[in-house]
Amino acid sequence: MDETRYKLVFDGQVAPEISTETVKANLAHLFKCDLSRIEPLFSGKPVTLKRGLSGQEAQHYAQALRAAGAEVRMERELPTEADAAPVRAERRSGFSAKNIAYCALVLWLVSLPLTVFSSFYGDELRGISILLFGWLGVLLPNIAWFSNVFFLYAFIKIQRGKPVFWSVIGAMILSFDSFRVSAIPFHIGLVSSSTINAYGWGFVLWFLSLFMLAIAAGNQGVADEYDDEFAAGKGVKTLGIVLAVSTLCLSLFFAVNDRFRGNNEEKIILNDLALAFKRGPVCTIEPPPTFAQPLISGSGPVELRLFSSHDAKRLHNFLRDPFGNMEALLSWGIPTVRIKARDFSYTKLADEWVLTSSPATSPAVAIISINDKAISLLEGETKRVLFEQSWTWTPQPRQPGFWVCPRSFSYNNPKKNEQPRKFIVEALGIHETEDNKQQIHGSEAPKVAIDILSDEPMNSSRALYHYPKNAFFRVKNCARNVELGNRKDELTEYATRASRSMTPFRVGTKVFYIKDFKKYGICTASHVYLMHTKDRGTGSNLKMEIEVEKREMPSFRRVWAGTVTINGVSKLEDVDVDDDDQSLLTLTLSNDRKDGDKALKKVKLKTQK
Repeated sequence: MDETRYKLVFDGQVAPEISTETVKANLAHLFKCDLSRIEPLFSGKPVTLKRGLSGQEAQHYAQALRAAGAEVRMERELPTEADAAPVRAERRSGFSAKNIAYCALVLWLVSLPLTVFSSFYGDELRGISILLFGWLGVLLPNIAWFSNVFFLYAFIKIQRGKPVFWSVIGAMILSFDSFRVSAIPFHIGLVSSSTINAYGWGFVLWFLSLFMLAIAAGNQGVADEYDDEFAAGKGVKTLGIVLAVSTLCLSLFFAVNDRFRGNNEEKIILNDLALAFKRGPVCTIEPPPTFAQPLISGSGPVELRLFSSHDAKRLHNFLRDPFGNMEALLSWGIPTVRIKARDFSYTKLADEWVLTSSPATSPAVAIISINDKAISLLEGETKRVLFEQSWTWTPQPRQPGFWVCPRSFSYNNPKKNEQPRKFIVEALGIHETEDNKQQIHGSEAPKVAIDILSDEPMNSSRALYHYPKNAFFRVKNCARNVELGNRKDELTEYATRASRSMTPFRVGTKVFYIKDFKKYGICTASHVYLMHTKDRGTGSNLKMEIEVEKREMPSFRRVWAGTVTINGVSKLEDVDVDDDDQSLLTLTLSNDRKDGDKALKKVKLKTQK
């Protein structure tokens, strides 16, 4: 194999039939450069126009130059001279194209673990996820992912010393299609998605890596000053430098600007999620700076009025946070919250705080009016507006859903300095106290031991159901105005939304909401016993844990609570209390066999007095 390399040397001689000026013009056209760059070639000194060529390549270039009128000659290169040529070329170009390409690859790799796109709620796409699944974007359609293919191809070609102008240009053109991406898919193959509101630093570094690779490709093209690829390389290099510097400067400008000039919601999102800059307005409505004047009507119930002009379901879902959370509202220091003519508050029964509700009596001192566009706080008697806050609803793309702005109005339970709690508390002139905290957290019930006096099987295989067979709550021997509450009741559901373990118990017109869930109840003349069962184990290890709580009637003051475990059963069928000794309970239990042949047992329990 012939490894002889040649160079083309020109010492200013031109063909006899062509003038020197014509040859200069032809060479300027051939090299695609200004005439001023050609003038030094005619100094009379030998100039190497091209080096490191094979015999066939040398003949090809020589013919083109001679056709332009330049008398060039082919000279064999010495091995040391051929090896040194690339080094000299790289020195003239400033930096090694290969090293610049490695820098681009490092930026590309660093962008992979970083956030690229982020939504208002913090849903995000990182670079590695996009690299693995972004090819599915053709279904949307979106083709930005394929710029990664061109990037890696161009990187390999640069390392081999090959020209890759069109590859890097293709990568840059495809990358700009990423600006059309407007939503983050929740699941591959599903249409549910979340709106993109901000770009992460992975997005910035990814673009910088593409532009850096363009600089590397252009740098390689201008390695030899009189190469026919000089002009193209210079153009690509200049384009890469301009885009890289512009991307870096604009990203830093937007990042700083959005943090200093953005509204509170935008600052929270950018800082909490460590994002670069927003895609567009995230939340354009600010909370009101202050309220007109504090409330002067004194303490009393604060009425909650819920309105929806056209979409009750949407409002219902929104009001869960925070206005659908009764415990949250009371924890702010509001003594009584009124909704639909019932007053909710905490009542102290001995050492226990219990959430209660009763029919409304006195006038409300203030009204919190909520619809699907605004929240207003009005003075009860004068209807003077203390403050008003509006918000916007933005539909999610390609799915039936909304997000609300300002975001502070969707907190489950805002902290003391968060909205809307801050304005409501200040306008009402109330303060959080230690008693208020105790109301929310409650206290432990006095514990007692429960002993099993006897545990014997029953002869009958059929249970006598004293409790309603299909009722979720079951109560026995109680007066007509006493019942274990119906969880499907609208007010009951509203009061217990924050804690699904709450149990409503009605005594006359008053309802007590017990923090510990209870499913069964039995009344005596002066007390009520509330119970809940939990299955433990399976098969031969089947057992049931029974929680028992005793309360006075009608005050509902807690007397004691205890727990007992009974083996071989899984269902409570019946319970009785001894009339003479109310510390003695008789339970009928079963193993709840599905074939209908139940194995029953009777268990007598004794509690400490």
